[in-house]
Amino acid sequence: MTGDHGRCTAFALAALAWGESAAFGQGAFVDREGGRHPWRIAESHTVIWEGEPYLPFGGMYCARAFWQDGDAPLERDRELLTLIRVAGIEDLYLNPVREVPPPRLQQVLDLLELLDFRYGLQVCTPPQGRITGYEIRPDRFLARAEAPGPVAFPAEGLTSARYVVVSEAGGDLLASGTVAARDGAFSVDPGPLPPEGAFVKLVPRVRAPWIESGDADRTADYLRQLRLGPGFRLLVDPIGNEYAPPRFFLPTPDGWRREFAAFLRERYAGPEGLAGAWGLDPAEVGDFERAARLVPLIAGGADGAWPELGWAVDDGAEDALRVDLRRSRMWWDMCEAREVSLRTRLNALCDALKAVCDVPVVAKRHHEATRVWANDCAAGGLSGLGMESYVGGDRLATFNGAATYADVLQTARPLWCLVTEYNGVTWTDRRIAYASRDAMYADLNRLLALGARGVFMFGLSLAGSDGDKNWTLFELVNDPRQLEWLATFARAARADRSWLASRPRTAFAYPPQPSDAKAFVAGNLPDWGLSGAWLGERSVLKLGPEAWLAPVSEADVAGPLVVSPLIREWPCFVTERRALAAAETRILEADIAGQTSLEGRWPEFANVAVPPVRVSVWQPEDGVEAVAWEDAAGCDHILLRALGRSVRICLAAQDRGQVEATLPGARQAVHLPLPAETTLPGTDLAPRPFVVNNPAFGAEGVTFECVVGPSPSPLELGGADLRSVRATRAPQP
Repeated sequence: MTGDHGRCTAFALAALAWGESAAFGQGAFVDREGGRHPWRIAESHTVIWEGEPYLPFGGMYCARAFWQDGDAPLERDRELLTLIRVAGIEDLYLNPVREVPPPRLQQVLDLLELLDFRYGLQVCTPPQGRITGYEIRPDRFLARAEAPGPVAFPAEGLTSARYVVVSEAGGDLLASGTVAARDGAFSVDPGPLPPEGAFVKLVPRVRAPWIESGDADRTADYLRQLRLGPGFRLLVDPIGNEYAPPRFFLPTPDGWRREFAAFLRERYAGPEGLAGAWGLDPAEVGDFERAARLVPLIAGGADGAWPELGWAVDDGAEDALRVDLRRSRMWWDMCEAREVSLRTRLNALCDALKAVCDVPVVAKRHHEATRVWANDCAAGGLSGLGMESYVGGDRLATFNGAATYADVLQTARPLWCLVTEYNGVTWTDRRIAYASRDAMYADLNRLLALGARGVFMFGLSLAGSDGDKNWTLFELVNDPRQLEWLATFARAARADRSWLASRPRTAFAYPPQPSDAKAFVAGNLPDWGLSGAWLGERSVLKLGPEAWLAPVSEADVAGPLVVSPLIREWPCFVTERRALAAAETRILEADIAGQTSLEGRWPEFANVAVPPVRVSVWQPEDGVEAVAWEDAAGCDHILLRALGRSVRICLAAQDRGQVEATLPGARQAVHLPLPAETTLPGTDLAPRPFVVNNPAFGAEGVTFECVVGPSPSPLELGGADLRSVRATRAPQP
């Protein structure tokens, strides 16, 4: 575990620079026809596929054929996928949701190849392994004993636990041991009680999901049964949907403890150094193996008489150790070692999958800040991290957006940063996805400004059958013009790729404070940081227009670090202070935990943000929509469409006699003499009733009506400096 951790630290600063890197994520996919497709991940966090940036703008697709047998659902998939492809969408990834028989999945894969999609596949095999350990939660299974006699706790399905009894007045140890559940309860006899009473705390033994080698074998065997064609681009979620490491959890198997002892041996010069960092009596520490067996039992509460005192127990020798929590980072080392172990296992799993199909392997970033995603290997392992951003506007940043970019930066080499799920609709809205093209484009630009180098929406089609109304609001096929909106934005984004060189306007809060960070610390230690959680307060903070503060676990990121004054004041942050002293970046100070926003705090984040993709939308005439962008060569592109009924327009320009134009429905551009008249076809927009039935999200039997329909064929103009071209309604005959 710790060998890779130590070796990879030398790569950190070099890999965070925006110039050339010493290490890349790279590979070469060999398709079913024998074609070889080399790829790598550039410093801009972009996939370079066969020498060109791969910039997907598409969505998740859940095939009807995954849920129903026979030819009819497959034919319905053909219709839906054809609709999506004709609208201009080139990229999607399949989410089978469950393990679909490989022959059935192959039928859908063949359909994607036939329709010339570039596509990915979500892995739907959650971790099967379980590991034993202790649940370390300060407020659970805690009771006050005031009178002699047993103290009972509901077992809640658990079978065994450790217990500790301490005096309420001074936190003195009165008793400790183990207890088994009987008749659905734990019963602890605290023994003789002091006059002021005592606290009784249980630390239960639990089992938590854990990444094991068998997970890789099972998924690799499944992938070997597929024949993946030249359109294949990525694997999504290598270890089940939206994997997150266990929290409030300390593993206990012997193998884990050997890893943990090695981790501690690398971090501390000797047991004496560990004793100082953990707030222990040096005479009681013994060696690193003993330290790896310690289990936190109880910590003083914020309102108690002993907030800086705690107790831990040697899980082998059964003796309890007093802990000075003002100095102790015992629990933080335990959490870091837990995550480093999972990271090593995750990277090995990704390598096993790439041995079958060597494409980028991307995890959906969810839940909280964690070191699990920070690939510390110079080669191999996890290839990318996907944002799971919803609601729209600034919520795209607070809902997994800004925190994903922060996680991506904490690697020994570049990771692909993209969006694996996103939509701007909410459960209280009564519409399909977006109300307008402008609103969609604003959110897409927000995501790119957050560091995304590709966007997959949730979703294109998500229903398992015509009767499945779980995700009605999110499905773009329910309003086909929105497929065209997305495809047109993709054209603009790919036409001028200069935005790939830009960096997100981000500063980094160090260190993070995930939900379990205070499970065994001094009770009077105030909050100090951000969690990076997908929901809730203290996830990320706003600094200015499209500028955000997101948490990081490493101090060597390329960008300003923001720290709480507590980091310099409390002895338990000694490791963080050393990292800050070595950091080659600007360090700012702020009461991070006490703020809801830091807008206006630092001038460099106050200026107005420029959208990454400059695409303009306006109405030159009533009933006519224009969409325009400029390509890398400086040529303008303008699409003109009718917004309702067909419209006859006149094109004219004072300084030019012709324009290159692709007429509605045509495939080839022609030189169109000016002035000229042409007709923009109308669109078949109509109100349509919809039903949403997803009780899990509070939307049960919701009905609404929404105007939907396809986009009409446009008139497309192209050429240098088209600003003088004017489109007006033609006079009525």
